[in-house]
Amino acid sequence: MPATLPETRPAREMRVNDFVMTITSERPDALHRFYREVVALPDAPKFGTAVRAAGAVITFHGHSQVKGGAKEPQRHFTSLLVDDISVEQARIEAQGVSFIRRKGREPWGGIVSTFLDPDGNYVQLIQYAPEPHDALSDSRWAPRGTGKPLPPDYLRTPPAGGQHAFSLVGEA
Repeated sequence: MPATLPETRPAREMRVNDFVMTITSERPDALHRFYREVVALPDAPKFGTAVRAAGAVITFHGHSQVKGGAKEPQRHFTSLLVDDISVEQARIEAQGVSFIRRKGREPWGGIVSTFLDPDGNYVQLIQYAPEPHDALSDSRWAPRGTGKPLPPDYLRTPPAGGQHAFSLVGEA
């Protein structure tokens, strides 16, 4: 049964020592090799079949109930924030990986490219590169449902519900 949200916040926040994400597959070794050799993330041997991405760890394991590729690849994204999306995308494409989204610009100033890993999971490269006139200074963009321009600290402030959603002012 899925978790439900409590009526109140806990008295204190959880102290997390490390962040580990596990990708299960019928072919965990192939996925590990892909993320290590193609995406070029460093091994994290302390965690077994795993790689490191910034401060997080991605582990790869088999699971008795996982069969075939990702059934809903859009349900979860592995997002890797990079300094130069053009360089990283070109390096990955040179190894035969096709991108399903190529350097799309987001209203919050991000440039996003998306490719699929060997199991069909979405992997995003993201470069934060606001244009001089991006969404944070564009009064046409507003947090969905507010009809008001973005405040300067919008992306640093967690919204109610935990998601940033944008719409043009005057649109639902």
